[in-house]
Amino acid sequence: MPNQGERRNSGPYRISNEVMGLPGATAGTVQIISSEGAKIAGREVAKKVTGKFIPGLNIALAVIALGSLVNAATGKKGIEITLHEEYIKYFSQKDGYYIEGWDIKSVTVRRY
Repeated sequence: MPNQGERRNSGPYRISNEVMGLPGATAGTVQIISSEGAKIAGREVAKKVTGKFIPGLNIALAVIALGSLVNAATGKKGIEITLHEEYIKYFSQKDGYYIEGWDIKSVTVRRY
């Protein structure tokens, strides 16, 4: 069992541009798959913009999609995420027991 305050890194976890939502990207060139695909994507984006707004979620999805587009345009294949964690243990006054586990202290994201 880890000691309280012990630190570790998890990852790196690689997420490709395609997984983040870019339809096709090779060697830094963004490819439009088809005009029909672009029309469908446009309709779906319009639905999301006019639909219910979930704070943070729509912004995060837009940032991820934009990030994958910028990555592809600059010749990068995706992002690599490393989690920096610390083992914590504290007593919950409300529930009357100890809670312990790995807590994410910071995240490093780099392009690959």
